[in-house]
Amino acid sequence: MNRSSTHLIFSSGLFLWMLFSLSGALWASTSSPVKVMTYADEAKIFEGDFDAIKQRKRLRIIIPANNEGGLYLPRRGSPVTRQQEIAEAFARHHQLIPELVVAQNFRDMIPMLAAGKGDIVAGNLTVTDSRRQKIGFSIPLSHVVEQVLIRSDEDRIQKVADLQHKRVMVSPESTFWEALTWLKKHRYPDIILLPRADGMLDEEELDLLATGDIDATIRDSNIVEMYQSYRDDFKVAVNFSKQRDIAWGVRKNAPQLQYALNRFLLLEHVLEDNDQPRFDDFDEISKRKVLRVLLRNNASSYFIYKGELLGFEYEMARAFAKFHKLRLEVIVPPDHQALLQWLVQGKADLAIGFLEPTAHREALGITFSDSYNEEYQHLVVHRDDPLASIDKLGQRAVSVRSSSAYWEALQQLKKQGVRIDLEAAPEDIETEELVRLVGEKKLDATLADEHILNIELVKSVSVRSAFSVGEKRKQAVAIRNNNPLLLEAVNAFIKK
Repeated sequence: MNRSSTHLIFSSGLFLWMLFSLSGALWASTSSPVKVMTYADEAKIFEGDFDAIKQRKRLRIIIPANNEGGLYLPRRGSPVTRQQEIAEAFARHHQLIPELVVAQNFRDMIPMLAAGKGDIVAGNLTVTDSRRQKIGFSIPLSHVVEQVLIRSDEDRIQKVADLQHKRVMVSPESTFWEALTWLKKHRYPDIILLPRADGMLDEEELDLLATGDIDATIRDSNIVEMYQSYRDDFKVAVNFSKQRDIAWGVRKNAPQLQYALNRFLLLEHVLEDNDQPRFDDFDEISKRKVLRVLLRNNASSYFIYKGELLGFEYEMARAFAKFHKLRLEVIVPPDHQALLQWLVQGKADLAIGFLEPTAHREALGITFSDSYNEEYQHLVVHRDDPLASIDKLGQRAVSVRSSSAYWEALQQLKKQGVRIDLEAAPEDIETEELVRLVGEKKLDATLADEHILNIELVKSVSVRSAFSVGEKRKQAVAIRNNNPLLLEAVNAFIKK
């Protein structure tokens, strides 16, 4: 079994450093717990948090009835089915039996969760303020927009205002109904709002649309993509909402479970498409409306703080994606070496990690954007270490990753005659952890960018800069050589 160790950062007040090993074989194996199925009326009440769930040795996953609920088999590519599979993988990762608790109606899922008839909801739930008052949510699994669907030969509806005098069918329990009710009351009173009958399947509703019995309906864009893969009797008329988050629901009194879900999702769901390499330039990326970005999980790039996804480079990537109306998909490679390897292999469109352009990296088939940051590298030692100049390094070992720009910088100094005891650090360790190990006197010294050192100093790590090394270093976004349009778009964004 292949294993990859990734350092995850979470926080409760100050950042907590945790080492999290994620199996490369997350899916079912001969030793994996076998899932079971329960229907809503059979579900027992249990409201324990994650420690109690682990004692029971099962995780109850609430799913809608039309997702392996006995009405029909799920279609390949269903976002709901995929979310269920990831939830099952989370359960197996913690040696829990995944128990699917079937809700006969979508509207029943949140009340079932709140009542203790399940532990999480994996049913393509849109995060809304009204739902947040009832339950908690994981970090987003994906982002969608709500879309108005019409018959394929229909041209009368091209904007939301065109829904006036049209028959629009949606479920009364959906966010679509809530939004349409508001529009009908405040802007377009002549919308003919039709409630979707209990038990009606999506397919049946789309059939009504195709035959002209209704004029429009609304669906999340990920569900639309699934149906468009095999139906051509409807089309998207207009986007009905801005981008919305899709997440798992969790009880408000289960903070341990929410924490564990977020820790798992930060790695797991971003690896979803890594087996499907793509080498598209920006024109094709714009068509598919998804931007895949490689980021490392650390305090300067991408981390969770108080349940929110943050990080300078994550927020920069998110701003770029939002500017171009793209959905951001973050991919966390297992180590720093894989960051650029995965980019070359087509597992992502961009790699960002405060990367310094070097000849070695460009030889991999990578070009770099204009720089978005420039800073010095610092030789970091313990606070009590008197070292003040590079010629006084003596017998101190300097630990850095061999794939890093730090290694190249120190090798250049060695070629210039500087005596340096250079030690290769593991590729899956973050620079900030090397700094922390120096602070604990477990390492003599390391090299770190100025922003990383500043973060650690704010956290009161017992280190200091002995001196800066060389000139200021430029840091830029890595892009494959054959993507000139993407390079142009990134450079324009950095300049703007």
